[in-house]
Amino acid sequence: MAPAVAQEVDEIVVSATGIPTPAAQIGASVDVITAEELENLQVTYLQDALSGLKGITFDQEGTTGGIGNLRMRGLGRQNIVVFIDGVNMADAADIQGGAEIANLLVEDIERIEVMRGPNSVLYGSNAVAGVIDIRTKSAGGSQKASLSATTGANELAQVKLGTSGEAANGRVGYRVSLQSVAVSSPSEFDEQDTDYSENEDYKNTTASGQLEVQLSDLTSLSLNLRSAVSSADTDGYDPISDPIPYSKLDGHFGTDTVQNLIRLSLDSEVSDVLSLNLNHSFLGNYRDGFAEVGSTYWYDGERETSQVRAEYTLSDASYLHLGAEQKNESLLQAGFDREVEAETQAAFSVWHMKLGMAHTTLGWRHDDHETFGSNSSWRFGLSLPFNDSFITRLNAGTGYRAPSLYELFGKDATCINGMCGNLELEPEKSDSVELGFAVEPSGKSWVLDVGYFDIETENRIFYQNVGPNTYEGNYQNDDGQSTSTGTEASLGVDVTDTVSVDISYSRINSRTASGSIQNNQPRRLWSFNGYYKSNDGKTNLSVTARQVTDRYRSSIRQEDYFVMGFAYGYQLTPTVKLNLAGDNIWDEHYQTVPGKSTPRRTWNLGLTASF
Repeated sequence: MAPAVAQEVDEIVVSATGIPTPAAQIGASVDVITAEELENLQVTYLQDALSGLKGITFDQEGTTGGIGNLRMRGLGRQNIVVFIDGVNMADAADIQGGAEIANLLVEDIERIEVMRGPNSVLYGSNAVAGVIDIRTKSAGGSQKASLSATTGANELAQVKLGTSGEAANGRVGYRVSLQSVAVSSPSEFDEQDTDYSENEDYKNTTASGQLEVQLSDLTSLSLNLRSAVSSADTDGYDPISDPIPYSKLDGHFGTDTVQNLIRLSLDSEVSDVLSLNLNHSFLGNYRDGFAEVGSTYWYDGERETSQVRAEYTLSDASYLHLGAEQKNESLLQAGFDREVEAETQAAFSVWHMKLGMAHTTLGWRHDDHETFGSNSSWRFGLSLPFNDSFITRLNAGTGYRAPSLYELFGKDATCINGMCGNLELEPEKSDSVELGFAVEPSGKSWVLDVGYFDIETENRIFYQNVGPNTYEGNYQNDDGQSTSTGTEASLGVDVTDTVSVDISYSRINSRTASGSIQNNQPRRLWSFNGYYKSNDGKTNLSVTARQVTDRYRSSIRQEDYFVMGFAYGYQLTPTVKLNLAGDNIWDEHYQTVPGKSTPRRTWNLGLTASF
């Protein structure tokens, strides 16, 4: 679990406009998680780093590595964009085109920005509920290295190592990171009154690297690489002989996944007021299912993106950000007789300026998709300080989600004539508005942030069954309008020089076009995060707590749950640190997806050496 980091008014963020800008000027709700906070919390997976932030939840099918659904402001992962080093992690093979973050490890992460609200202007399709912008650790600097080994509950074995430095008199910088984790969590079998049990084995090895080359005083070239190989054994069942989630034939059932990322970027300062960026990226996701019983599937998705961006400085408080993009996506899966593809071209502009005391952001984007046609998006952000301590904000705009390749071309024997896709689909279109304020009294040690949001979506894409007793159907656009409204609040307090506390609360009302409550979306979220760091810096302690309530599925209320955890670190020597952590310390049994297990009480113990 992670800190609900209170938005600092002097924090510099990139996710809102694509240009480093003080958070107090962008007119949007933004949280930042740093590498130090990730280290102190001793989290392994990205979803654990995000789970303490306001308005965010994560549902997972099975335990570690199971299919996950990230939710923000009442919308699912198909309405959230996730970037790593400028690469959109949306999976071209995903049914709804969202990013699968269940296998994203955090060892190489330097910084996470979470921007809430619409930003299709800058990021295109899917940027409706918000943006998660992840930056990995930088290349270059003085030579350094680290090695960490961790063991713990459920046969946990984890190793992390990293090194970075520079060469050629500082003109070449490099960074290499490796993280490998294996764990064997109990299955939901063990929670049921059966004679069977099993463990859900999970393995993940992620390697990443960065190379920076200073071609001249004004021009640099960077290369980012990331590769993750994982295998997750999750709950399954035999739908013929025993159609319940706890069949004795559950056994060996899950998915092997390979994900590869590469990005090449060229930056040049053309003049004192103009800078250019050219980049090309590739993301590939390859999955193979395995099972003791029944059929298995494989599906491969790839995306190549080319961009050109320009930043033009108009004054100390005003700039233009212009860009153009071409994106090619492809999908090939079991049952397809050929690879299916879609191409998108886009152009955007963002104008950030100061008008009196106010800072405003105006943005516009046009996308041309080869299947459904064109779409235009806009965003307006306003930040208006009444004084040095009280800042109000307005964030309004439109967003859209293009139909995924599967929603357009998908095939399966359960669909109508084997065809799940629908080439007549229109993109989902959303109108969003957010109003909020932040209070940080001068000379005081607390920050309060409160916001209200309203998201209205038309043409929601959903799978329409032909009848109640069959899965036969295909994808359709909803004729009505779905909504998600809510209030988010966070309070950060420095209790003493060594103790700080963050508390957040979210109340969310997410409804389908028919007026029913969205499945699995909690209506109330509470989180508490307490931190202690000794004056000598040798000892740190984090205590986290999160309560999730008022979840419904098919109008039936699901169980509430409350989870606590802690993380303790002690610097044994200047180069060696002891780490101890525990999660779900009250050993609560709960489910985020019906019939799927979640880890019970866990602990881990490790050592980290830095050189």
